[in-house]
Amino acid sequence: MQVQSSRTAAEAETCAETLPAQQTDYLRLILTARVYDAARETELERAPNLSTRLRNTVLLKR
Repeated sequence: MQVQSSRTAAEAETCAETLPAQQTDYLRLILTARVYDAARETELERAPNLSTRLRNTVLLKR
């Protein structure tokens, strides 16, 4: 599974265009944060009991 290391400034700009000016800078900081450098990549885990109970596939990301 590929995890994007961070969003580009252009992608953050596109998302930020729909928000008021006050929130734009904060959103840009969130979207361009390099959180994936510290995060560990893990697979999705199936939750069989919960999936059965909800009658739907439930996958957990830990």
